[in-house]
Amino acid sequence: MSRAKLGKNHKLYRNSATYASPTWVEISKVRDLMLDQTKDEADVTTRSSGGDKAVVGTLKNRSLDFDVLFREDDADAEANLAALEDSYENDTSIDMLILNGPVGTPGSKGWRITMEVFKFSNDQKLTEASKFAVTMKPTDSDNPPETYTVP
Repeated sequence: MSRAKLGKNHKLYRNSATYASPTWVEISKVRDLMLDQTKDEADVTTRSSGGDKAVVGTLKNRSLDFDVLFREDDADAEANLAALEDSYENDTSIDMLILNGPVGTPGSKGWRITMEVFKFSNDQKLTEASKFAVTMKPTDSDNPPETYTVP
């Protein structure tokens, strides 16, 4: 048995309740997902840097990119798409949980981030299932992004 964590076993959730008392709803119709994390840098090069440029990290940039399949007559899939579309259209935030396993499994790890949808594109290729390409980014919130481990 492989010890590698396969992407198909990771989970994506949105909170349908309050931050203090979350109700996690799985967005199960997700295809490829990427939590991109980069960091801005500040130049701190001085004459004492020995001829090498020196930098320090400043602001972190995170974005969540994924495809979600469009499914008719699937109440969960429709509710998830409606929440994502609402975030895009009305500039509302969604409390998201990105985990390496189910939220009901103690020890599953990942990130909890309050995000807003910045891309909500409908891909309708002739030879593929209809899907939405979604990009989410952290948004203004009293709760900064945090690492999360299921207790």
